[in-house]
Amino acid sequence: MTTAARTTLLATLLALAACGDAPQGDAPSDGARLYVMANCTTCHATDGKGTPLGPPLRGLDAHWTRESLADYMTDPKGAIDSNPRLKTVSLNFSMHMPPVLNFTPEQRLAIADHALALSAKAR
Repeated sequence: MTTAARTTLLATLLALAACGDAPQGDAPSDGARLYVMANCTTCHATDGKGTPLGPPLRGLDAHWTRESLADYMTDPKGAIDSNPRLKTVSLNFSMHMPPVLNFTPEQRLAIADHALALSAKAR
């Protein structure tokens, strides 16, 4: 298997793994736990410092509100395609963020709150 094929396979498997099931009975305010359950840590790391697969969350709060970030989670590709800044950032990573669809809007807001809190800690 070529290196390119292995990279594509790995990116596909990681994207599928990031499409976790919606947790049942979890409090939407538990953003840190939902962040882990949504597999955000795969690309952004537990501390939000990023990995080779996804950017760090540092500075996130300069560009996003909790509502805009939660909305972004439902259609990251659409947001990236329509935003030159996001398009430029995405060129540095081998895969795009998968949509976070298996969570309620309230749970996405909790994840956004946690991501923004990580962003603030990184400053």
